[in-house]
Amino acid sequence: MEKVLEITTLGHFKETLQSMEAHIHMQIIHDYINLVAGLSGGCSCNRKARANDAKRMYNIIATSLTDDQKSSIKQVNSVDRVILKLDNKTINEF
Repeated sequence: MEKVLEITTLGHFKETLQSMEAHIHMQIIHDYINLVAGLSGGCSCNRKARANDAKRMYNIIATSLTDDQKSSIKQVNSVDRVILKLDNKTINEF
């Protein structure tokens, strides 16, 4: 039976990337992790803008992972397939 990892939230994607940080060296991933970690705090006046930035970064990262990075995500999570979704839209599947 195929094991599937479905990631549907900014936070879940952050946790997945954090577990991979040693394997994935990209500045945008580091920035994304920090941005999502700070969403619950900080000034509420710009939280919506920060959340939109995080969604934009999620899309960029999800569509620019290399084959090695995709393999690492599968290996670390012991799955056969990964589905990256946001707002009920599939962004990438591998």
